[in-house]
Amino acid sequence: MVRSHAIQWLPIAAEDPAPGTFQAVVTALKHPGTAVHLPQPDSLPWPLNSASAALLATWVNPETPVWTDLCWDSDPAAWLQQTCACSLVTEPCMARVAFVADPLRIPPLGQFCLGEDEGPESFTTLILQVPGFSVPNGRLREVSGRGRSRQLWPTGLPHRFWSDWDNQKRYLPFGIDVFFTRTDTLVALPRGLQLT
Repeated sequence: MVRSHAIQWLPIAAEDPAPGTFQAVVTALKHPGTAVHLPQPDSLPWPLNSASAALLATWVNPETPVWTDLCWDSDPAAWLQQTCACSLVTEPCMARVAFVADPLRIPPLGQFCLGEDEGPESFTTLILQVPGFSVPNGRLREVSGRGRSRQLWPTGLPHRFWSDWDNQKRYLPFGIDVFFTRTDTLVALPRGLQLT
């Protein structure tokens, strides 16, 4: 089970447009690498998947700055602004929530806000769509000390992602939480989680 601070500062909208989403996120954070299924919203603009949409609709509100790799004049960006009434920001470090539709376009993790002494809740929560999940073996990562064969980890990430993740150790207890999504499936990677 992860530290409680990974749950304490979760962004949350005033209402839960996708009932059950917040509890699903808490479950995913407590059990990293475990697949959690989220409610499926109505039709969505490509390439937005239903798990990402449920997270965004639940977490993002007009006071939540969002950074995304989407083109600002695209249909999914319009959905995000219309559904969540949020503002889009130009730099990853300005975002409370970041949404990346294409994992190969993710900036280095160090460009996101890792939190501050004066505002530990200011860290960025990253929602990262991936093409799939696989059971760890060989060079794929496993959670230290857990060794569960049912753990799933994302495919299709740039090679530097895991080294970026490892580099966050020097900033603990600060860091970012990452939520990998595909279709209606969510897998969490909470900040501070050590990988081997």
